[in-house]
Amino acid sequence: MNIRNLRLLPLLAFCFATVLARGEDKPDLNAEAARVTKEGYSLYQAGKLRDAIPVFEQLLVVTRKLFPESEFRDGHPELARILNNLGTLYQQTGQLAKALPMLEESLTIRRKLYPVAKYPNSTADLAVTLSNLGASYYYGQEFEKARGLLVEAISMRRKQSKEVNGNPGIAADLNTLGSIHKELGNYEQARTHYENSLRMFRTLFPKEKFPNGRMEIVNILNNIGLLVWENGHYEPARGHFEEAVAMSRLLSPNGSPLMATSLNNLGLAFNSLRNAKEAMKCFQEALAIEKALYPQGHPKFAATFHNIGHLLHLTGDLEKGKEYYTQALDILRNVYRPPQFPNGHPAIATLLNNLGYLAQDAGDLPESKRRLTEAMEMYRKLYPADRYPDGHPLIAVAHNNLAGVYLQEGQFDEAHASALQNLRMRRVLFERLLVSASQAEALAIFQSDPGPANAMLTASSNRPEVTTESYRALWPFRSMVTRMLEYRLLAQRAAGTQQERKLVELRENRKQTEYWLQQPAGAERDRRLTKLNEDNERLEREIAMALPALDRVRGHKSLGPDDLSKALPENTVFVDLVAYVRMEFDPAIKGKPATKKVSHYAAFMVSRNATIQRIELGPADRCDAAILEWRKRIDAGKEDGEAAARVRDFVWTPIARAMAKGVNTVYLAADGDLARIPWAALPKGNGRVLLEDLAIAMVPHGAYLLDQLRAAPRTASEFSALIVGDVNYASMQWPELPGTRQELNAIGLVSPGKHEQVSKEAASPERIKQILPAVRFAHLATHGQFQAEEFASEQKRAYESRATGRGSMDQRGAAAKNPLGYVGLVLRGGETMSGLSIIDLNLDRLYLVTLSACETGLGQFTGGKGVENLQLAFHLAGCPNVVASLWKVNDAATAALMAKFYHELWMNKQTPLEALRSAQLTIYRHPERIAALAGDRGKPDLTKTIELQPDLAPTVKRKHTTPTKLWAAFVLNGVGR
Repeated sequence: MNIRNLRLLPLLAFCFATVLARGEDKPDLNAEAARVTKEGYSLYQAGKLRDAIPVFEQLLVVTRKLFPESEFRDGHPELARILNNLGTLYQQTGQLAKALPMLEESLTIRRKLYPVAKYPNSTADLAVTLSNLGASYYYGQEFEKARGLLVEAISMRRKQSKEVNGNPGIAADLNTLGSIHKELGNYEQARTHYENSLRMFRTLFPKEKFPNGRMEIVNILNNIGLLVWENGHYEPARGHFEEAVAMSRLLSPNGSPLMATSLNNLGLAFNSLRNAKEAMKCFQEALAIEKALYPQGHPKFAATFHNIGHLLHLTGDLEKGKEYYTQALDILRNVYRPPQFPNGHPAIATLLNNLGYLAQDAGDLPESKRRLTEAMEMYRKLYPADRYPDGHPLIAVAHNNLAGVYLQEGQFDEAHASALQNLRMRRVLFERLLVSASQAEALAIFQSDPGPANAMLTASSNRPEVTTESYRALWPFRSMVTRMLEYRLLAQRAAGTQQERKLVELRENRKQTEYWLQQPAGAERDRRLTKLNEDNERLEREIAMALPALDRVRGHKSLGPDDLSKALPENTVFVDLVAYVRMEFDPAIKGKPATKKVSHYAAFMVSRNATIQRIELGPADRCDAAILEWRKRIDAGKEDGEAAARVRDFVWTPIARAMAKGVNTVYLAADGDLARIPWAALPKGNGRVLLEDLAIAMVPHGAYLLDQLRAAPRTASEFSALIVGDVNYASMQWPELPGTRQELNAIGLVSPGKHEQVSKEAASPERIKQILPAVRFAHLATHGQFQAEEFASEQKRAYESRATGRGSMDQRGAAAKNPLGYVGLVLRGGETMSGLSIIDLNLDRLYLVTLSACETGLGQFTGGKGVENLQLAFHLAGCPNVVASLWKVNDAATAALMAKFYHELWMNKQTPLEALRSAQLTIYRHPERIAALAGDRGKPDLTKTIELQPDLAPTVKRKHTTPTKLWAAFVLNGVGR
């Protein structure tokens, strides 16, 4: 949680007028009303809002007497105006609980006074109250209510406006509406509304007439800048903030609150651009302005002190960073004092957390533990178990922070216990958020953190007694993206139904709960929290009853690695290959920061009815370098065996030592560059490879494997196939693949029944999406699009946008973009069928899809997530088996391999796992058969089917095998049954 300047909203409309006299019947009240009105407006115009409140409260009492309900059943315009103004004052002074009833009553009166039948264009007064109440609902996190009122206000103002270019009221409401959509996660709509608001303000206040600009334009520039900044577009954000600062200087040469805000925002942009010098200049100038405007200790200083402290902390000046953090903390403690805030405030807890981290970096572990423990205790008070029975993300993070301190102290048992608490709470929270959060929030929260399990995996390293417990905690995090996407599909199925409204209401209620828990103690706060709690429980029950599939997906949370151990077939193991950041400490210097933070690989092996094993594979950089070198040699056709042997020694030899005898099938879930390994081609000596002893398949994660093993076998349906290739890309970016024509012909000639070949201009995304749901088999020989670098950079950006980069839970960011939006298949004219469009299809009928020509360059394949996510899209859409290639294969070899594969699959009725292994062994052992199998002279020659003998004596050295590049690229992702 970054204590920074929040988005800026327009000031709520405040109506100036003199109270209407009622004649001679109430002269004393009329005189009092006139006096109080004059005094109240005088205070308001002088900026003394808090002093004006009791005066307006008195004015409201007088006005109610002047226009009593007994005489004015529909209310009175003057009463509505005073209610609007008092509500505005309450809202502007942070008293939302008092503001809402005032504005709601004002709206009720004005709706009665100005019915649509009599006032088809309504009145300006009604539009003002709609706008004010909408903004107040926004502040109270009631975004759907706010959105509805703002849309109505804008529509009403447009009907009333005679100006073709709009008016300031419409422009201000568009700004507020943009902020509402931003909170709802609708970033594109938010930007559209912001830009429309900016365009309207620029038209209403052109440079020719307003050379210095306008405050409203500065406001919108900051809002747009924050929106694009939070989405990782730092340069455009800087441009908006710089324009806001420049205009602020013209409007207020001596400085203003808005200039300080703009400078703070510009500093944040420079910080994100790694320009600490310019960032500090902005923060220091903002601080100088605030010191000139406000007395010492004013709340406005807190954000700027925090920003400066954070920057100093990041740049290594820990002493000065602590000084600024402490100043910010002192101010916030003074603002959020008991008894109004008996449990503290999230901003205070965040600063305590940051001070704890700073102390940790300084090597002062007692101070670090004290600050982090104090932060933990405050979070627990702010988010109590009776309101948050599943915990809260900030409490989970506090556990993780303390685990880091315990690690530095060498207290591994305590570190492991605290880290487990973090993971267990995060798991339960994720289950809840899957329903009540938007997809954007779920992704931002759980994907922007690069490693919530790092502390736990470090603390449990080389401690076999806690391996099972550790892997049980890690298990659900391996499938979080899949779970989120499953819920996305459920939400889509609820679209247009009553359940969609309930899902939105549940999401909004959670945000409101967050808001009211942070407000001063009082009856209104307690009433709203109680009501929200009751509503949430009711909504969750109703949604679960209406969407049975929701319970099925939820049921996965009760299953774990122990269930997989029971479900695995005989002689089968599952190996989960995990990348994590290992914190290494010098045992001779306890209490100091980690000597090194090293990316490591570890393997967790699950066997049938056996204890879970953990195998450390060592530093990732050495392993990745060996994989890269092997892949380069494969690509160049210059294998010498040494590169492959190095990869084997890093990743397979330790696993093989732990594997029981008799294992013949291995399922792998691989992190990082381990997903780039052609596992079947790893050498065993004497020219033998793993494929000769093992059937190997990849799965997205253990939970997917368990789900498939528990599922009932699919009933075979009538044969049907789609074969796509020889696509006309008509694009410089995507070269033609003429070799796929031979591939299509070879597969078509071995097809036992009805199939459709689609190529050239016919291979459009629309056509493919139309056919896929109706077939049992699909072979797609086309380019794959993998924007892995872009996705990785946005994940990194989302992580770094948080307050310290380590301890807080900012829920925004570009990680909110679905990862399946970064992958896809390239079709006619270079059009892409993205992973998102694939999961929108119902592919329950599709049994197997082969992605034949999908490839990525070595420099683009970051973290092994490209192909995996494309395969995951097909899995989520309902297809259980996906065969994909790790690199582009020789045309003839691909045609031969595919002809043999489909022959074994379709004619000999082998499973996909068996058929792919048979085909690869045939090509590997018999290079002389490639031309015949490929059908170089017509139909593929499958009459001389090779009898495979995988159990040749290990001492026999095989001669004349096919190079790895020509047979090992294809990998099955799925159970392959």
